[in-house]
Amino acid sequence: MNSDNKKLKKIVKNSILPVLSFTLFLGTVCYLNSQNYGLALEYNGEQIATVSHEEVYEKANHMIMDQLTADGKSKVESKYSQIKLVPVNSADCCESPSEIKNKIIENSQDIFVEACGIYADDKLIGVGENEESLRKMVNEAIEEQKQLNPDKNIDIMENIEFKTGFFDPDDVESNVDLKNYLFNETEKELKYITSENETVSSIAEKFDVSEEVIREKNDIAGDKVMPHDIIMIMFKDSILHFEISQTIEEEVEISFETEERANNSQYKSWSKVVREGENGKETFTYEVKYDVHGRELSKTELSHAVVSEPINKIIEKGTKEEPEGFLWPVPYTHNITSPYGPRWGTIHRGIDIAAAGVLGTDIIASEGGVVEKAAHGSTGYGNHVVIKHAGAYSTLYGHCKELCVSAGQKVTKGQVIAKVGSTGDSTGPHLHFEIRVNGKQDNPQKYI
Repeated sequence: MNSDNKKLKKIVKNSILPVLSFTLFLGTVCYLNSQNYGLALEYNGEQIATVSHEEVYEKANHMIMDQLTADGKSKVESKYSQIKLVPVNSADCCESPSEIKNKIIENSQDIFVEACGIYADDKLIGVGENEESLRKMVNEAIEEQKQLNPDKNIDIMENIEFKTGFFDPDDVESNVDLKNYLFNETEKELKYITSENETVSSIAEKFDVSEEVIREKNDIAGDKVMPHDIIMIMFKDSILHFEISQTIEEEVEISFETEERANNSQYKSWSKVVREGENGKETFTYEVKYDVHGRELSKTELSHAVVSEPINKIIEKGTKEEPEGFLWPVPYTHNITSPYGPRWGTIHRGIDIAAAGVLGTDIIASEGGVVEKAAHGSTGYGNHVVIKHAGAYSTLYGHCKELCVSAGQKVTKGQVIAKVGSTGDSTGPHLHFEIRVNGKQDNPQKYI
């Protein structure tokens, strides 16, 4: 923007009340106001307005200042305007700062020109010929961004206003110059004071700048910085900022819950999954806003809908207190047809359990543990299961008709692991049951 505004200086000299003169009148005005006296504003020896209170003139003064650029404000010097105390009827006084501002400008039209100011968040950032040309300039900049970001909404972050008034002609710029000034990024420098636990990389991420540039600019070798260090940050920024928004949908899983149900017929160590759980799904619709560099500015939920409800997992758990020691493995019968010990000229290393109708009945785990073996065979033990228990113990269940577990599976005391059969070297339906200590068979009747 223009750096030397001689015309602006001339305007201010002929219309702005000197600060020193204004201060000298304050005490007197406070007294005279109570006596229906007012302030008369003169311009080149002619009275142009009267105000009942200095605040009206002060507000008018600020309104004129709002139409000046930053360079113009720094040159404000006033020597020739005058305020006089005169007896006036309060009803004749002007109470509108805007009217006072207009009267001052009307008497300075040889220097001011009618133009339009563009304001961002109530701050003057540029002056164009008229409101139509300024709006056209802004719309062109937005359209250029739309071409770079198709299918997305483009807006400006700042609150933009256009105000027509009288401005210094040297401040009126073309659309091309204004667009470049307002929207093009320029390199800027910022003094940043570091906090606890910050590093060069975290600062670079925070400001979206290069770590190498920070190190080079601040003569830093590594990543470490000390708290309260002053770091110079070089970054690019513009006067006005584009806001790019789009509507997106995200699908999120709804986690299922687990329901536990009591089974009074099973021991406490027993559990069974009655139904597997399944997550549900819901979709969320968001409006997401980004800057031109793709950095997320905000994410606002617009709506959400449940696509599918979750299905809860159901687990049954036993409630019965477990008896001490090993359980009898065949609930159907307690009949032992062949005990542990000498048999047919050799040693029978387990006990055989059988009775009429035993074929296909349940075989349960005598103690909880992990299935060490679940094998099928036509000789020896036939189809059989070996379970490893805590300590040195393990159990074997032979000649099964079918197996209900697999190797590596964890089982609980009393859980059905197989069905009574007559596979392998068997003379009829029965269970061959062994208890082993450190791998060596022992008499099961000592433990059950």
